[in-house]
Amino acid sequence: MKKRSDKTLSVMMKAALAGGRVLRRYFGKAIAVETKSTTADFRTDADLGSEKAVIRILEKAFPKYNIVSEEMGERGKGSEFTFVLDPLDGTNNFVLGIPFFSVSMCLISDHVIRAAVVYDPMRKRLFTAVRGGGAYCNGKKIRVNQQADLRHATLAYIAPYGNTPEVECDFVRPFFAAGIKRMLTLWTPALDFCMLAEGKIEAILHSGSEFYDYAAGRLIAKEAGAKMTTFQGDVNHSDEHRQFIASNGTQVHDRLLEILKNR
Repeated sequence: MKKRSDKTLSVMMKAALAGGRVLRRYFGKAIAVETKSTTADFRTDADLGSEKAVIRILEKAFPKYNIVSEEMGERGKGSEFTFVLDPLDGTNNFVLGIPFFSVSMCLISDHVIRAAVVYDPMRKRLFTAVRGGGAYCNGKKIRVNQQADLRHATLAYIAPYGNTPEVECDFVRPFFAAGIKRMLTLWTPALDFCMLAEGKIEAILHSGSEFYDYAAGRLIAKEAGAKMTTFQGDVNHSDEHRQFIASNGTQVHDRLLEILKNR
């Protein structure tokens, strides 16, 4: 089992680096944008080029595995294993020329995330995790921080495209009223989870995004010691549950649950 997980992670890392090279070539250039579900949801040739590069490597090494990718959709082959891929997480940032985006992928079986890779190509930072094996950035083990005071806590907020501004304002207002340090909305869920994993932020309020947006980052944060519960405080929830809190596991988590309960 360990040999298989080592090989899988190695191939995923190679694929993420290949996708990242494609993104670096496109970044900063004029690029056409194709709208998908909403005006805030779109794809570019960079998304498609990264996807092609990643899938080519994954399929060569694991031709029988299923693949679900944001742009391509599902390529089912009847396998118990499925790669879940976002070839450009943070397309909005990419188009605006903001160098904060990633290639994100994970391997799942039985609805459980088994391995994950997130690559930040502009800073050349490669985040990896295998279930039960810890989390790493460029080969160095990473860990959530121990900040316990909500007044010194930075939170990231992740919401689905369909939310109206009114809904989002109503959701985040109680957290500001409670005196948090700062709320981030960075439009790249995978890297939000990586920031939690390496102790840069204290918590994430995940109000809903697509599975391919957050799955890899979720495992990386969890393997770095993050605590995850539903908004009701349930720790025994599926990896595919779309509304949850991820935190450093200190009293910050308890305070966030309290705020959600009382809002």
